[in-house]
Amino acid sequence: MKVIRSLATIIGLLSLSACAVMDITHQNTAVPLPEGDMQISAYAGLGVDAYWMVEDPEVEEVDDPPIVASPVTGMAVYYGVNPDLELQGKIHAALLSYGFKLGVKHLIFQDYNRYVSVLPAFTMTSSNGTENLDGEETYLRSIGLEGSVINSGVLSRYFTASLGARINYSRFTMVENDEEEGPFHISHGGFMGNMLISLGPVIILPEMGVEFASNQNGKIEAIPSPALGLGIKF
Repeated sequence: MKVIRSLATIIGLLSLSACAVMDITHQNTAVPLPEGDMQISAYAGLGVDAYWMVEDPEVEEVDDPPIVASPVTGMAVYYGVNPDLELQGKIHAALLSYGFKLGVKHLIFQDYNRYVSVLPAFTMTSSNGTENLDGEETYLRSIGLEGSVINSGVLSRYFTASLGARINYSRFTMVENDEEEGPFHISHGGFMGNMLISLGPVIILPEMGVEFASNQNGKIEAIPSPALGLGIKF
C-alpha cells in the first residue's frame, strides 16, 4: 500500500507541475567520422526533469521526493570536419518540453583500433507553458555546459564498443505569471556503455547507462538510462 500511495503522489505532482526534461542519452562513440561524412540518426531513451533536481527547503526529508525520469525521443546529426574533429547537434522532445545540444568531438588519443575523445557541448532545455489548478502558467528553462569522455574499441568493421562518462552543469529558471524564480544551479552526470553496429550505411546503437542526480532534499539518486538509436551514414 505504501508503494501505491507513493506512486499516486508522484502522478499527482506531475499533473500539477511543468516539466523541463533534460536528455541523458549519450548515443556516441569516440571515433570521429571521416572528413566530409555525415551521420543522421533517430533515437529513444530517457531524460530527467530539471524541476525535481532543485533543492526545496520546504520539502521534508521523510517525503524523499524522487527524481522523475521521462521518455525522450530525438535526432542527432554528426559531421566529420577532419580526422580529429567532428561537429555534433542533437534535438530532443519529451512530455511538455524540448531541447537541443551543440558540441564537438575531439580525438585526443588513438592506438590502432582504440580511440579516446572528449566531447564538450552547450545544452538547452525549455518547457511549454502549463497551468496549475490556480490557472497560473509556468515556463521552465535550463541552459548548461556539458563535458564527456569516451573510450572506444573497434572490434571489427561491424562492431564498435564504447564506455563513457559525462558531467552536466546547468542554470535553471522558472517563470510563473511573468515572475522569474531563480536562477538555480543543478548538476548531474553518469556513465554509459554502448555497442555500435554498422551494417553498411545503416547503424544501430543500443546503449545502457546510469545517471546520478540530487533530488529536492539534496539526496543523490541513480537513474537507469537505456537508449536505442537507428541511423544512416553517408
